[in-house]
Amino acid sequence: MIPTYQRPRLLERAIRSVLNQTYPRFQVCVYDNASEDETKEVVAKLMKEDPRVKYFCHSSNIGVGPNFNYGLSRIETQYFSILSDDDVLIPNFFESALEKLAHYPNAMLVAGLCLIVDNNAVLAVSPDYLGSDEYFIPPQSLIEIAPNPPTWTSILFRKEVIERIGTSIWKPPEQAIRTSNFVLQPATHHSNKTAVGTILRPRWSDVC
Repeated sequence: MIPTYQRPRLLERAIRSVLNQTYPRFQVCVYDNASEDETKEVVAKLMKEDPRVKYFCHSSNIGVGPNFNYGLSRIETQYFSILSDDDVLIPNFFESALEKLAHYPNAMLVAGLCLIVDNNAVLAVSPDYLGSDEYFIPPQSLIEIAPNPPTWTSILFRKEVIERIGTSIWKPPEQAIRTSNFVLQPATHHSNKTAVGTILRPRWSDVC
């Protein structure tokens, strides 16, 4: 799932990072918050290249949170990930994450490292505690990640996460808190962590 708004070139890069995954069985669902630029045309080109790309555009801008929730409410696959339109996935992210979920059938998510980069230079690794493969059972899973929750773009979730906590995770004025909860609540039902998952460009504000 990729929520987007008026960043067509970055969106194209994000989509192609998914299409380049070593694991081939997926859908790329783009939810456009009524962009008024060439976003639709960029995605249409990619849809012609690869039928795994799906696109929905709202008739008017419904806001960051509602667009996010809308995409979550339409997830039908057994697993899902959330990719910001200005980030990219490492090519083996799905493959390695699915291997971990298969190995730990009670895990609700696999959280990977996120490289924060600028002009091809690595500025930081987030979260900095994700250094090795470990499986945490509650309450240790919550204790481990609560101080510094992993970035959602580096997480592969089971669909059961939505079934347990719902899709309305963005509600003003506590958007950031509720977004963290979307990661923290599944950790109360087990969580696992693995290697590098995404590359994240520095952002000082979210625009979706």
